[in-house]
Amino acid sequence: MLGIQLRDGMARPVASMMRIYRGHPDGSLELTLANIEVEREYREQGLVPRSVLAQLAELRERSGHPDSRLTLRAAGFTPGLAVRRYGNYVWASYGLWEFSKPECLPEQKAAFARWVDGQPELSADLRSQLKALSRSWQHPHDIATTSLPGLTFQVSLDGGPPRACEAGKAYLLSEEAPAWYGVCYVNRPATRQALAGLAGIEARIARADRAAEQRDRLWEAGLPATLSEIARKGGSHWLPRLEAMGEAGQEAARVLRGQRLPELLVRQIADPALPERERGEAFDFYFLRQGPLTDEVTTPVLESGSATLTGQLVEYAYRQRGEDPALAERAAVTLLDRFPVHPNQLFWSRAHRIQAARLLEALGKTEHLERLSAEEPDPLVRQAAADLCHKLRGGEPRGVAALPWGEYPPETWPS
Repeated sequence: MLGIQLRDGMARPVASMMRIYRGHPDGSLELTLANIEVEREYREQGLVPRSVLAQLAELRERSGHPDSRLTLRAAGFTPGLAVRRYGNYVWASYGLWEFSKPECLPEQKAAFARWVDGQPELSADLRSQLKALSRSWQHPHDIATTSLPGLTFQVSLDGGPPRACEAGKAYLLSEEAPAWYGVCYVNRPATRQALAGLAGIEARIARADRAAEQRDRLWEAGLPATLSEIARKGGSHWLPRLEAMGEAGQEAARVLRGQRLPELLVRQIADPALPERERGEAFDFYFLRQGPLTDEVTTPVLESGSATLTGQLVEYAYRQRGEDPALAERAAVTLLDRFPVHPNQLFWSRAHRIQAARLLEALGKTEHLERLSAEEPDPLVRQAAADLCHKLRGGEPRGVAALPWGEYPPETWPS
């Protein structure tokens, strides 16, 4: 048994694993990989697929026996549940592995059926189709690639943002998916799954190399000029290099980790010297991170005169109306007071006023809507306010009041 730990140039851990070689009476050689762990900031750099290819090549060089094999326990990444689940999917997705224990396959099929039954959004027909697909599974790769057209599930790992995943991947990343034991016979003729898996490994390495090249170009050009560019192009791959640069670099690393991100996003939203696009991108990031809706955010947006920013603000105020209804109301009323329908931005200025009115309806603020329905110069906004008042008084929803948030009656559409 051999424990291996990789370190970077600053002697900080990068990755670790256990390797166990065993010789068998039939002359075959077995290499077992266990407890593979990659530090968070070094993930998505192709370290695991590069390691897989290196282990396969080493084993082939040491033994030409047809039964020489690489084995692993798929969930053996770390004791952390999220990372263990991620290991389940990563190893299955390569397509190199077969189930080394016969009981793994029926256990996976039964667990998948339970997982499918636990998805409340699935119809009976979709559940039946997914279970039918699982009955044909022979290899872990079959699980990882299970999908139905247009069907995805939201999955979040390690507290990260949810991502849309197809059925097989979502299942393998769920707590319901049991660990499985895999085996790859390195000297046997390649199967269809193995070839697909090798192509997948090579694609992962190519993507990681392209990302590394981009990071190097950014580094040589100096840190990106705006926070939005750091957030979009930097990511966690910047962290080791930033942390080695003293206090200034460590401060930048704290931004990338999100510890100071809301504060700096607000600063960028409020900076009138920045182009509208960059201010809008900062608001997008703030929106996605569910930053608090404070006067620091609303005041510069409402003073900007930007249809893009005011639209983002009223949308965000609507989403956060339960968190701070007084501030949401103030944002809507201020927008209605300061931003009349503009002939050069007819559709968007009208749409944002209607959104603000709908926010007031969601907050139950009849008095503002009554004033708007009586005093609003634009006939379509005035009618929308009247329809929303009618709904608040208990009337049958009509016009814009009968539509989902973000939709408008045909008469408001741009010509």
